[in-house]
Amino acid sequence: MKLLRSDWLQLNQLGTALLTVLLLGTAQAAKLNPPAPRPAPATMHAEPTALDPKLVVYTYDPDYTYPVLTQTGRLTHLEFEEDELIIGIYLADPKSWYRKTAITRRDFFIQPKLAGLTNTATIITNKRRYELMLTPAADQYYQRVSWQHNASDHLDGFIPEVTGNPESTPTPPTRPTLTPSSKQTKSREPNQASAHLPIDLAHANFDYTVKGKTPFKPIAVFDDSRFTWLKMPPIQEIPAVLILAQDGTAELANFMVQGDYFVIRQILDHGALLKLGKDEVRIYNNRSQNCGFWGCSNQPITNLWEH
Repeated sequence: MKLLRSDWLQLNQLGTALLTVLLLGTAQAAKLNPPAPRPAPATMHAEPTALDPKLVVYTYDPDYTYPVLTQTGRLTHLEFEEDELIIGIYLADPKSWYRKTAITRRDFFIQPKLAGLTNTATIITNKRRYELMLTPAADQYYQRVSWQHNASDHLDGFIPEVTGNPESTPTPPTRPTLTPSSKQTKSREPNQASAHLPIDLAHANFDYTVKGKTPFKPIAVFDDSRFTWLKMPPIQEIPAVLILAQDGTAELANFMVQGDYFVIRQILDHGALLKLGKDEVRIYNNRSQNCGFWGCSNQPITNLWEH
């Protein structure tokens, strides 16, 4: 039996109404009974070591914010794996906390300037991301915090970007390549034909001064109005890369590796420091307001600890 057009329209409207009621009921049930949040793992607490309760170990989870108990006048040491290097440290209120990074780049030290200061921090390493809640405590503090990792850890930290161009991808040398003997040189322009860089070198700023005599002294330094590029010689060990301020303080730089270049993700307001043990190279942006006819200020570094 054939349905009339009016009957078909009535059935269609009835079906639409039933579907609407079903969807509204599902949404209302979701509001009244929201899904339970994922519980934290049973081991997700600061496990004190056997000999000293101030030395604690967390089980790593990228979706967990770790409470770190602190006190004024007490230094808290954050320790990472031997092959884990700190790339960036981000504090919600950096001016209210003393903080120092070891040259090893796997150790970070922090201490509140005033009592009662709570702060949040994110630490990015070359392997992982750590979310921290820095909490003051009157009767307890953590002197050292470290993490226990599983082989299945999701590595979501800083991943260096490496070009696939064989001409610009360095190969590990059998020994360090020596740099020119002069301690101070002007940055020189790299060969654009062999570099294959994703920027126009004709509009780049090469007005940088490079001071130092180390195997990791950059061959050329320039910026593209966004990032600062360091063309590196073949090296066996990667130095720490830090942003250098006029007052002599230094902070770890956020940089990536692209072929044989270190790319610092900002323009240097004053300069940069490359350091490996006792060896160091200083780079100054000659167009900075802190540089004049007699050069750039060369203050001693005051906030780094060597181990």
